[in-house]
Amino acid sequence: MFLSITKFEFYQAFRYNPFLFCLLNLYIIYKLFDYSYYKKMNKKISLPSWIYYVIAALLIVFGILRNFSFFDWLAPTVI
Repeated sequence: MFLSITKFEFYQAFRYNPFLFCLLNLYIIYKLFDYSYYKKMNKKISLPSWIYYVIAALLIVFGILRNFSFFDWLAPTVI
């Protein structure tokens, strides 16, 4: 996925790992808001710790589900 992003093949990066692709975009948006808030208020935005646990649990569930044939649409594909 990361190699596809470096080649600006965003659709292929999404096909390899849609969960991490979306998570990476959310992280970039969070960092942009955090930076602008820090520049304006001189404070950093801190996320509650439970968000990290939810993301970790979702990542584990996604990693397990993509290996079952019923969820084959989650498996990486090449266009």
